[in-house]
Amino acid sequence: MSLPVNCHGVCLWLSRGEAEDAFWPSRLLARAHLAWCSHCRRYRSQMELIGDAVRLRRAHLADPERVRHLQTRIVHRLLAGGGSRDES
Repeated sequence: MSLPVNCHGVCLWLSRGEAEDAFWPSRLLARAHLAWCSHCRRYRSQMELIGDAVRLRRAHLADPERVRHLQTRIVHRLLAGGGSRDES
């Protein structure tokens, strides 16, 4: 892993999730860069927001009631002999 000393390096470093497991000099350089670079701070915030949205969506899709409803719709469609979306 190269040291994240410029915007490109910091963005790659953040997007790959290497921040937590990095050696302390790399973390120090990245934090120093983030302290003065508003663009990379914005990128980090956007990555966090996207991660939060994905986690919320995953939790929403894993809702047991939604899964049962989807299973019921699939079974009804299969029993009716149709697979087309136009029939619903």
